[in-house]
Amino acid sequence: MSHTRHILFSLLCISNALLSIDSTTQNNNQNKQFPLDSKHIDTIPGAIDNEFSEEDIEEMEFIFKSSPIEAREIVDHLQDPTYFIGNKDYRSSFFVGEPGTGKTMMAKAIAYKMAKEKGWEYKFVSSTSFLGEYRNQTAIHLQKELETIEKSKKPTIIIIDELHRLLENTNSKHHDTDSNVTALWTFLDKQKDNENFFLIGTMNRIDKLPKALKSRIVSDFILFPALTDPTIKNNILRRNLITLQSDLDKDITDDFLNKELKKIDPCFGRDLKKISNEIHRINRRNNPMQSSMTIVKKTSIEQAINAHIMRKAILKYETEDETDEERQNRYHQENLNMHEQHFAQQQLMQIAINDHQNNASKNIYANHYELDSRKKIDSLIPDEQKKLYLDMMTNTEARKAREAAEKIAAEEASKKAAEEAASEKAKRDAENSLYNQLARWVKNNDQ
Repeated sequence: MSHTRHILFSLLCISNALLSIDSTTQNNNQNKQFPLDSKHIDTIPGAIDNEFSEEDIEEMEFIFKSSPIEAREIVDHLQDPTYFIGNKDYRSSFFVGEPGTGKTMMAKAIAYKMAKEKGWEYKFVSSTSFLGEYRNQTAIHLQKELETIEKSKKPTIIIIDELHRLLENTNSKHHDTDSNVTALWTFLDKQKDNENFFLIGTMNRIDKLPKALKSRIVSDFILFPALTDPTIKNNILRRNLITLQSDLDKDITDDFLNKELKKIDPCFGRDLKKISNEIHRINRRNNPMQSSMTIVKKTSIEQAINAHIMRKAILKYETEDETDEERQNRYHQENLNMHEQHFAQQQLMQIAINDHQNNASKNIYANHYELDSRKKIDSLIPDEQKKLYLDMMTNTEARKAREAAEKIAAEEASKKAAEEAASEKAKRDAENSLYNQLARWVKNNDQ
């Protein structure tokens, strides 16, 4: 019995040893198949290539090539900190332009290139994600986000989209812009010597930023203008219309496209993208029986561009309404200016009137002094007020003349009506007189 137990124990030990060896071999094989080495970062789920589609990457490459050279040079600067002499503290840039000029896509293209070529990380955030419900909460959220990136100690590009929303309305009681500006620039000052950090902020406008902030970014903002070069616009439109499933008709020439695109000058890349989409929709609508390869016709392009122009007119696209705060500030300033002008005018007129009265009281050349004083007083009244007064007086005189004419006409009508009534009464009285009654009786009896 003891011999049997000894054999079973030996077999159990051998089995455990074999299982241990097999487990070790499997672990080694797994480590060989999935090495967590930075050289293979693109194969790891969640890497930069998995965040962008092939279409996104192609668009970023196109935007990168057609963007301002100052923006393209950011990549050279980050890859080689000595690329620009004396620019070691160049740690931020601000892309400024109207919506649709390619600011955000260019910022992502820079981040993609740095991630792909140098292994940098990037963080894309919208300015609205920092907004807080209470006072100074926005600045706290912004500061925490920036500090988190700083603590990571990893080469990072942070992109803040529509950054101007956090920095405008400095003097407003309803915004904590001062705190936002302080938090942002305090952090950027700390990053002057940090070669592993860069911030890109996109802005639709910079004219409403506080002056202190303007002085800091005067050399660091890059303007993204509207598209005016016909060759670039032509290339963008062709790139969107010529696909694997569509092609342009043979009679669509560069001259034709340039002529049509001139109708929407100036325009932006986003406009051309949306127009291209509408061209495809109109072309399908106009040619429902086309095969899998769609041929884009001239009429589809003309209809889409005309529709785009009409919609912009309906939307009053070029008109930007004032905010309530801007409108109140403008009204307040206009009232102040009006009161100041009115006060100065009243004082000058009073001086002229006093001078006129003093001269008249001396009774020396009274007519001459009176005429001179009137001219002096008249010269103090602005032309706009004179015109307003004349218009008012003209309207008043016309109204008085009209009322007088109406009064005379009413009196004449009343007089005529009274005369007619008196005549009618006299006629009735004559008919009803005793003599006429007797004459009618005799006449009737004779018959």
